[in-house]
Amino acid sequence: MKETKVISFVGEKGGIGKTTINIMAASALHYYFKKSVLLIDSDNPQFSSFKKRKSDLKIFGDFLEDDHKPYKVIKAKANPNESDRYNGILTVQEIVEENDGKYDYIIIDFPGNINEDMTSGLIHVDYAFIPFSHDQLEIESSTSYYKKLMKFFILNEDTNLKKAFLFYNRYQRVKKNKYSKLTELLKQSNFNIGEDAFKYNLLETYVLDKTIYQEEFRNTLFSFNENQENDPEDFKAFINEIIKLTNNG
Repeated sequence: MKETKVISFVGEKGGIGKTTINIMAASALHYYFKKSVLLIDSDNPQFSSFKKRKSDLKIFGDFLEDDHKPYKVIKAKANPNESDRYNGILTVQEIVEENDGKYDYIIIDFPGNINEDMTSGLIHVDYAFIPFSHDQLEIESSTSYYKKLMKFFILNEDTNLKKAFLFYNRYQRVKKNKYSKLTELLKQSNFNIGEDAFKYNLLETYVLDKTIYQEEFRNTLFSFNENQENDPEDFKAFINEIIKLTNNG
């Protein structure tokens, strides 16, 4: 039986790229790092990841080799009390419990806000990764979201969430000095929950602002190959850090 890690790239602000990164991470883990992966799409009503798989199969399906085994993408509803239009779709909890021990990674794509439905699904996540850029509104939204995860999930013994991490998405090398200053500020910052003080966990790696990530790597059937992503700052390094963190607990 595998030791399944349930992870999610999450946030409460739309447009931060969480669905793109959930897909890229699932594809990189499965096709390049040879991990068994299940991608759960609970971002209703759009179900973007599930629709992307259907679109990818329509475009590339005829070109797949017989031994090419895509990872599974499943629609889910976060809450058993969701609308009747989701009848026949299992909940996140049901899918996670049914597949625990069968996969190396279960990745969950959630809606971009904390509500009752999302909370019902988030309690099953082991590690949460929160993307943000140098934009002031994204910084405020992402750090606020981090605090909510810490208060209501990580410090709550009734949930599975062990750790949360902030990371830069669409990192621009030309703004390296600005990012460095922000990084130092975040590392030195404390926030309080009750009488206890906490610091932000920030990944060492980041996701670069590359057109190829939006166009080629956002694919549920393929990932980068041996001749791509060899720069120390590329997506391979980012996923390597994810693997290391989730394996070390």
